[in-house]
Amino acid sequence: MSRVLVVDDDNDTCWLISCFLKDDGYDVDSAHSGRDALRKISHNRYDLIILDIRLYKISGLTVLEKVQAISPSTRTIMISAYGDKSTRERAGELEVYDFMEKPVDMTKLMKVAKKALK
Repeated sequence: MSRVLVVDDDNDTCWLISCFLKDDGYDVDSAHSGRDALRKISHNRYDLIILDIRLYKISGLTVLEKVQAISPSTRTIMISAYGDKSTRERAGELEVYDFMEKPVDMTKLMKVAKKALK
């Protein structure tokens, strides 16, 4: 069973994405801050991380940098309502698997997650 970490400071978004993933059979963990995400990443192995760009204190890009250092084989899907060109370029440099705009289309997210986990 694939392990997925959902990181978003918006509780509703985090809950919704987690529910869809659990219903599809994934083992899902969640974090509501960059700091919490880094703690979980350092103690657990995840196959996929769904990560918001704007988080409290530690940005999603900083979390992505740490993920690449700790677990380079972990795939990451970035989500954001604020995906400007420079943010997308930096995420691409950090080998993000996909970048999706908020509000997230759950059907599309599930297709991308399945593809990332193959």
